[in-house]
Amino acid sequence: MANPTTKCPGCGSAATGKFCNNCGAALHRTSCASCGASLTPGNKFCQECGSSIGAVTFGAMAPAKPWIVGGAVVAIVSLAVVVWTSRARPPAIEPASPLSSQLDFSLMSPQQRADSLFNAVMRAHSRGDQFEVVSFAPLALEAYGSLGTLSNDARFHIGTIYSVAGPMEMALVQADSLELDVPGHLFGAMLRGSIARVRRDTVELHRAYRAFLDNYESETAAGRAEYLEHSTSIETFLAQAREAAGSDGGG
Repeated sequence: MANPTTKCPGCGSAATGKFCNNCGAALHRTSCASCGASLTPGNKFCQECGSSIGAVTFGAMAPAKPWIVGGAVVAIVSLAVVVWTSRARPPAIEPASPLSSQLDFSLMSPQQRADSLFNAVMRAHSRGDQFEVVSFAPLALEAYGSLGTLSNDARFHIGTIYSVAGPMEMALVQADSLELDVPGHLFGAMLRGSIARVRRDTVELHRAYRAFLDNYESETAAGRAEYLEHSTSIETFLAQAREAAGSDGGG
């Protein structure tokens, strides 16, 4: 028996199965993004809290934690938004329109698709739209996962996505991976600093600043391509690290 056709809530296309063939969005939500209650198929509103079901998210994606919704929007915007604005980007995704109406993934390379979805996550984060962040984050992570061997730039993007969507431990995994492959890599310290700000861990934040300053000259002299693409975010973190060192009397 053929699978029933469903209207995709993301792009409006007719689709079957679990995910839209046109935009990649999940077709069925299993839990309410507001209260976490299980949803009855076909409902437009949560039967527990009355929230609109709206666009779907991956069932495996955990509901956003309070510290992400509140603290993360303020604490890591200096890294996440600067990361997004400081690199050469694929075509922009307008927040008010469905993803598929702005971009045709069939015309993109896997790398372009991953980077475009990363941009969608960062746009949503810059607007403070955490619901859309956790909607796009699984798609972006899946796209990067399909690339095979990850570049340092891709690992930084993955870590940044986890830092705004959670879980934070997965952002630390990317920092560890970067520093294991390239000891002293600046992106590792930047990810650790971002996470420390969210957790309000001043000890770890200053440790990240110190590691960044200790490796800044040698790493920038290495001429890594990913540093050129993220020059603005690196300079921003450098200024923060030097200000913190000055206030500590470290010069």
